[in-house]
Amino acid sequence: MIIAGIYSFNLGREIIEERFGAELAEIEQAITSVDSSLCKTKTSLEKTMPGRTLYNVCAKMTIFHNLGVIDVGVEIVPVKVFAEEMSTGVSYFEQFIWDLEQRGVADIDIPVLILGVAASTPIS
Repeated sequence: MIIAGIYSFNLGREIIEERFGAELAEIEQAITSVDSSLCKTKTSLEKTMPGRTLYNVCAKMTIFHNLGVIDVGVEIVPVKVFAEEMSTGVSYFEQFIWDLEQRGVADIDIPVLILGVAASTPIS
């Protein structure tokens, strides 16, 4: 897979690059090592990320922050063209960004880096 889109919400990219550069490099390497033909649903996308269990935590990030578990977040979602190839309806990068921009930043939001992923080769 490839990273086809990057969106920094509430300075997420800047903070993650500065404070968690090694972890970000590990995430980027994990994404590029995934065989996109195995990703038929968002759940399968999450399960195929090697070496890590990834959770869709964007809706829960404030809770995890309040519990002292996280300070920043990374959300990995398919871009629209990739999501359309999946067998179940999943949210996609462009919609996620639109929703955040329409909503704006609230005082409870933490910094989040959103990565949109796509197949490096077409899914058959």
